Amino acid sequence: MNWTTIYISGKPGFEKELQRKLERSDLPVMSGSSGLSSGPWLCWIDEQLPIRKLKEAIGADLIWRYRLQFSMSIEETDSGQHDPFTEREENMIETMKAHVKRRAVSELQS
Repeated sequence: MNWTTIYISGKPGFEKELQRKLERSDLPVMSGSSGLSSGPWLCWIDEQLPIRKLKEAIGADLIWRYRLQFSMSIEETDSGQHDPFTEREENMIETMKAHVKRRAVSELQS
C-alpha cells in the first residue's frame, strides 16, 4: 500500500474531534503533525482511497463547523486567510466599533 499526504486546515480546535472521527472509521489513515504549533493537521491515507470517502468518514457537521479545507500540498493550505465575514458578522463588527468610539469620546469629555 502506498500512502498519500493530506493536509487539513480549519478553525482552531478541530484536531481532537477529527482524530476521534478517523479513529472510529475503518479507513486506513495515519495521523501526523506538521511540526508547527499551529497550522495544518496532516494525515496519510491509502493512495487508492478517494478523498470523498475521507470526508464522508469525517462528516459534514465537523467539516462545516470548523470550515475544514483539504489539500494535497502544504502550499495549498490556508495561510492565515479566512472566509469573508457574513453580513451579520459585519454588522456586529460595526456595532462594536461604534460602541468603542462612543466610549472613547465619552472618556475624553469626562
